[in-house]
Amino acid sequence: MRYGWLILLALLLGGCVVPAPKEPPTLTKVGEESVWREEYAFRHPPAPWALYDMNEEDVSLAFVRWDGNFTGQVAISYAEEPFGYSRELKPRATEFLKRYLWAARVQFETPTFVETSWNGKPALEMQVVGHEPVKKSKVRGRVLFVYRGERIVAFIFTQWEEEGRPFSDIHGPVFDAFIQSFRYLKPSFYQRLGIGR
Repeated sequence: MRYGWLILLALLLGGCVVPAPKEPPTLTKVGEESVWREEYAFRHPPAPWALYDMNEEDVSLAFVRWDGNFTGQVAISYAEEPFGYSRELKPRATEFLKRYLWAARVQFETPTFVETSWNGKPALEMQVVGHEPVKKSKVRGRVLFVYRGERIVAFIFTQWEEEGRPFSDIHGPVFDAFIQSFRYLKPSFYQRLGIGR
């Protein structure tokens, strides 16, 4: 029993081990394409767009155009597991909206949905505008929901602006070009099992 307190102390301290720092995001250039973690290939948005670690589980890859102010910030991101549970596009978009920018206290207007396709598969684009009354800002979101195997993934465009000022349309084509250039370098886990669309 005299060593019992040493064993207890060792167990307690063992639970306080600081985890290793997260590896910073890196891109590999292959010709004119950028490759992310040997899984996704795409055309990098032009400068001043920069790769950004959003430190979130919901987003797999993100680029931000930052002008120094909260308003005027624009982000393009890809989410391998966007929030929600449905395996159908419109219900998943509705679920996603419940969590989209939830920490920013945004009050969303009624979204619009546009049926489209991506890589020959059905897709759904949700377009929505929200308002943040405390900072007197607004946000415009375009989210394209597509199938990857049995799962739904999402491409997300988020643009902030001051209330009373119009949104600039110059960033939309950058988002469209990113989506059009995006491709998978290997099948998903479920696709390798032959499950999914």
